[in-house]
Amino acid sequence: SSAASDVYKRQIKGFIEKNGYSPTIAELATAAGVNGNAVAERVARLLLKGAITKTPRIARSIRPA
Repeated sequence: SSAASDVYKRQIKGFIEKNGYSPTIAELATAAGVNGNAVAERVARLLLKGAITKTPRIARSIRPA
């Protein structure tokens, strides 16, 4: 849903603002209190929608679009 998408985008943006770099899947999972696989699936869907961007094979490259 777009509500869940917005939550993840806000989490990513907030993490970047606080830390100066993008979160890992594991950090997003810990913050959301869910399994890393669930976050990886959500990130993949958000990438397909164009809601976020990620540079392939580059760590900490998840960003809001």
